[in-house]
Amino acid sequence: MIDEDWLNYFVDWLTHPHEIVHNDKIRRSDGLNEGTVWKYIKDLKKFMSIAEMAFDKETKEKIYRINPDYKEFKISHGYESRNNTPLYLSKEELKQISRLDLRAFPGLDKTRDWLMIACLSGQRYSDWHKITPDNVRVINGEERIILKQEKTGTEVKIPINPTIKMIWSKYPDGLKLDTEQVTNRKLKELCFKAGIDEVISHDITGNKEFKWQKISTHIGRRSLCTNMYLEKIPIILIMEISGHKSDTELMKYVRMSDDFKQRELGRQSFFTEAI
Repeated sequence: MIDEDWLNYFVDWLTHPHEIVHNDKIRRSDGLNEGTVWKYIKDLKKFMSIAEMAFDKETKEKIYRINPDYKEFKISHGYESRNNTPLYLSKEELKQISRLDLRAFPGLDKTRDWLMIACLSGQRYSDWHKITPDNVRVINGEERIILKQEKTGTEVKIPINPTIKMIWSKYPDGLKLDTEQVTNRKLKELCFKAGIDEVISHDITGNKEFKWQKISTHIGRRSLCTNMYLEKIPIILIMEISGHKSDTELMKYVRMSDDFKQRELGRQSFFTEAI
C-alpha cells in the first residue's frame, strides 16, 4: 500500500542520482529538482483519487484498496518550503567560478564558458547553440544577439557582455555543446571545485544539500533574472531579454533570500524617514 513511508522513499529516489532502464538501455539521472518531484507527487495523488472511485460493475465493490490518507500526503523535512529556496549564482559566485584554475581539468573549461554565456544571456539550454557571433546584429549602432526562443517562439535581443565576446574569441570554429545530461553533470563538478558549497536545504533523511548539487542548465536563466533585478534594472527591460510575457512569470525566476528582502525593506525611505 502506498503510505507516507513509501512516499518518502520515492522522493528520496527521485532527488538523488540513480540509474534507470529505458528501451533496454541504462540511463543515469542526476536527480530531479524539487519542482519536478512535486509535480510527480501531485500526479500520483490524482491517480490515487481516480483509483479510489473505481467500482466493480457487478459487485459494486471497490476495485482497489487505497490508503485513505493519501489526500494528506506531505513530504517530510519541509520539502514543499524548499521549493522556493533561492537558487541562483550571484555575480560574486560567477567571478569565483571564472577565476578557478582548470589547467588540471581541461574538460571543464568549455562547461565553464557555457555557464558564463548562460548566466549573461538568460536563455534556456535549447537556445544556447544560437548564442554565437552568427546571430549578432547591429541595432541603433549597438550590437545585439538576436534569437527566436525554441520553447515560445519569442524573439529576444540580448546586449553582448564583454565576457561573452572573450569566450567567442577562444573558439574560432565555434563552441561545441555537450548533451544536457552531460552538461548538468559537468556543471555540478565545476561548481563543486569552485567551492559553491552553501548549504541550501536538507534531504528527507536530514543530510545537508549543497548548492553545487542542485546546479543545472536552468541556473543561467534564474541567475540573469535575479542579478538584473537585484541591480534594480526595470522589470520590463529584464523581460526584453528573458522573453517572459508578464512580470508574474518573470518573478518566478527571481530568487531572493529572506535576509535580502529584510535588508531592502529596512532601507526604504518609508521606514527610515520620520513623518
